[in-house]
Amino acid sequence: MQGLALTDDTHCAYIDPASRCSILGVGQVAAQVKNAAVVVHGPKGCLYPVYEATLQSNFPYNYTEMCESSVVFGNEEVIRDKILDTYYDNAPSLIVVVTTCSSEIIGDDVDGVIYSLKEEIACPIVKVEGVGFKKNHAESVPHAMGVITEHLARPACCSKQPAPDINLIPHIGTTSRWKDEANAVRQLLEEAGYTVNLLFCDSETTALADAGRAKLNVCINSEVGEPLAKQLEQTFGTPYLAPVLPIGLENCVHFMDNVDHFFSRNNHQRYDDLADTTRTYFRAALGKMANLNPLELAQRSATAVIGDKEQVSAYMHTLSRELGITPCLAIIKATELDKDHIQALADEYRDCRFVCTDDNMVIKKELTAVKPAILLANDFEYQLCKTFCEPSYINISYPGARMIRMREEYHVGFKGVLILAEQIINAVIQMRF
Repeated sequence: MQGLALTDDTHCAYIDPASRCSILGVGQVAAQVKNAAVVVHGPKGCLYPVYEATLQSNFPYNYTEMCESSVVFGNEEVIRDKILDTYYDNAPSLIVVVTTCSSEIIGDDVDGVIYSLKEEIACPIVKVEGVGFKKNHAESVPHAMGVITEHLARPACCSKQPAPDINLIPHIGTTSRWKDEANAVRQLLEEAGYTVNLLFCDSETTALADAGRAKLNVCINSEVGEPLAKQLEQTFGTPYLAPVLPIGLENCVHFMDNVDHFFSRNNHQRYDDLADTTRTYFRAALGKMANLNPLELAQRSATAVIGDKEQVSAYMHTLSRELGITPCLAIIKATELDKDHIQALADEYRDCRFVCTDDNMVIKKELTAVKPAILLANDFEYQLCKTFCEPSYINISYPGARMIRMREEYHVGFKGVLILAEQIINAVIQMRF
């Protein structure tokens, strides 16, 4: 084993530039409710993260223009006026009122304002905390999903429609391709015969209202989905699964087997056949490049993987077990240590050094020591790497905006592993040949 580094202090002064204000996370969640609108109770600067969230999913937004007099004397009348303006201008299905650092500190009674508008406004109004000094954008995603679902979800007895088999909880914002991945997992489950209610992915409010009626909640990435799954279990008694992130053939089969086991089904042979078909397709495609042998070059190259706990686990398994690429460095970006999980990874992949940190200076130091030829990470970490080497880069986490993508792209499911392998091999070819 090359080494296991568990940093004792993961909250470091050097802030990860990929970590953003919690308002961005709230905006990303609100954007996934069709015809929703956002009102930010804060100064003009607090509006930018909401604007950023509209770049991928457009929605109307407004703000209360909080200024010095508002901070001193309160701003509750302005909140009321802005909510009314937003409602009558856009006829939204849902209004999300986002509080900010300033409004939380001075203690404006936002709940009271919302309550006073119940008779005047037909659509639901939900207050979601967007306080940057309490949460970053990644932490606010499960929080916002939980608050909105709590407000909208109804028990099974409230509808005569057949209950869906599965609520699928997406991994909002973890990668720039998360929507494509969520839809790919939904398709995988539907092809296996399940009815799926995909939450917070261009969802109608009726889909969120049905969140309490499903027979099972399934998280794509437990880091994001498990808080909502636990909330639904506590509120409606719905069990949940948080299987391994379905990246790679074996992980995908494991994911589907877990779901089938809950419903007392057995489609394992079908999944094995799909995996075998995928392997055959991969070998045939690779055979066209026999003179270059790019996969053999990748297998001999120093490789580094950087992501959250679920991402690192899934990509490590896929690279080493299915592509024969053994990473020499894996960095788990976390603010809390899961020593048992990391130790298990270190025991399984003894030729890889595992580091747990959220400090970019530590990440840069580790990358400098390895000088990876292949890097699976985000754009910021790629830029760090470029200061001392030029790796073949594959984006696996947020942000990933160095290339425009006009087609569906995902790494999950049986087809997803082909897309991942294609990206790795093409990146190696472009860099080495």
